[in-house]
Formats: sequence, C-alpha cells, structure tokens
Amino acid sequence: MVYEIERHECLGRVEEKLRHQRELMRQGFEQMDKRHDQHFLWLAGFIATSAGPTIAAMRFL
Repeated sequence: MVYEIERHECLGRVEEKLRHQRELMRQGFEQMDKRHDQHFLWLAGFIATSAGPTIAAMRFL
C-alpha cells in the first residue's frame, strides 16, 4: 500500500513537471513566431525599398 502511495505521488510530480515543460515550450514557440514575423517584415521592406532604385538604375542602362 505504501508503494502505491509513493508511486502515485511520483506520477503527480512527473505530470506537474511535464505541464511546466509544455508551458515553457509554448512560450518559446510564441517568441519564435514573433521573431519570424519581424524578420519577414524586415525582409519584405528591404526588398520593396531596394526594388525601386534597382529598377530605376536598369532603365538608365
């Protein structure tokens, strides 16, 4: 009977650790999504602002 109680307590601790780990992973993925969005917007802005002068330079060639 004591073994069953210890096992049950151990499972409870493992479940709690897994919940905490899942929350940490969720937060990490949210941060990655935000960084990805920022990099995409930066790249799109860079392409948009460099396309104009490139096209204008090509017209003069």
